[in-house]
Amino acid sequence: MLIVGTGLSMVDALLTLERHDHQGHIHAVSRHGLIPQAHSDNHGRGEPLTGVGLRALMRELRSGVEEARRMGRPWQWRMDATRHQARALWRGLTLPERQRFLRHARSYWDSHRHRIAPEIALQLQTLRQSGRLTIHKGRVGEIRATSAALEVSLREVGGQHSTKTVQCVISSLGFELDPRRGDSPLLRNLLRTGVARPGLAGLGLRTDELGRLQSAGGRLWSSLFALGTLRVGELWESTAAHEIQQQAIEIAEHLARRSVRYPIAV
Repeated sequence: MLIVGTGLSMVDALLTLERHDHQGHIHAVSRHGLIPQAHSDNHGRGEPLTGVGLRALMRELRSGVEEARRMGRPWQWRMDATRHQARALWRGLTLPERQRFLRHARSYWDSHRHRIAPEIALQLQTLRQSGRLTIHKGRVGEIRATSAALEVSLREVGGQHSTKTVQCVISSLGFELDPRRGDSPLLRNLLRTGVARPGLAGLGLRTDELGRLQSAGGRLWSSLFALGTLRVGELWESTAAHEIQQQAIEIAEHLARRSVRYPIAV
């Protein structure tokens, strides 16, 4: 079995395979080979970041995590404090800084931000130590079907190439955050007609602070809203249930205050 992606979707796939008593070897591959970190059972509060600019913020976050470790405090505290700042920090970055973050730091952020329960982390560790799970750092190349299996070429970090023979390939890449590359007919049509425009750095759709869609010409629609992953470009942290719930509440309260109901005209 080969799983493409090593984030939370990979963990879901692994747990599903375990529940179905899968006994074969499992390979998982991603560009950085990073897997989700574990939550801490020790809960507490960390200090917020105060730096300005991507480089300063990343330096401050790393040094804060190291300081927490030296003091015997879980690094998760500092990460959680940063997560609660994420909207303001993201909006404070320039477009080139956002693009650099996506290229160089996103995988590390996701690994430490989107975490798993300690017991699940222990289960993954057991799978790796037993040799049943191997994490690869690299990219998937050609996939060739034979009469009995799939032969998958992996281009691993360092220029090494290997071929894995598997019975199945599972995509665990998660959400496609760039609507221009997605397969949703609705999103493709909204972009094609100019009703919506891509979000900053190509993430999601462009919206205002309430989530109202912005057209290609810059118009804000009064009755077209987005929430969840479609607002990642504006908010960055916009995929967790709590965040989506809060966005839905804000939109519902706004609509409830409106005295006029009318259909949109496109």
